[in-house]
Amino acid sequence: MKITVLSSGTVYKDQKLRSALKRLTLVGSSWMRGALNQKLKGTIIIARNDDDKVIGWAMLSIRDGHLQVTIYVKGKFRRRGIGTALLTRAKLIAKRRGKTLVCCPWDSVSTTFFGVHGLIEEGCPLPFCFAS
Repeated sequence: MKITVLSSGTVYKDQKLRSALKRLTLVGSSWMRGALNQKLKGTIIIARNDDDKVIGWAMLSIRDGHLQVTIYVKGKFRRRGIGTALLTRAKLIAKRRGKTLVCCPWDSVSTTFFGVHGLIEEGCPLPFCFAS
């Protein structure tokens, strides 16, 4: 697996990558759609398999002074450490920028994922929960 960090502007200019991300993007992922349409500025972390196919992504954007992260991994590639690798890179970026990482779970799968990684605090009002 390869992890690449890109600006949303770079992704916007790369038609092949943009197409690959559009195929992976969830209907509810307005952040990624915004980034792909160059309406949202942020950082996109891409995970690719050995065949160079995009299998997951993390979108980082500033929200209320914090670095907000949304993560998506294609179904058949889940539970293989890809989401964890994307989150680890997101935490590193947040630390380098001096920002608190904020997660954005949108369903039970992502809530469980962020909870396992210690990002869902008890009593935290979803969908935004601060990283510890």
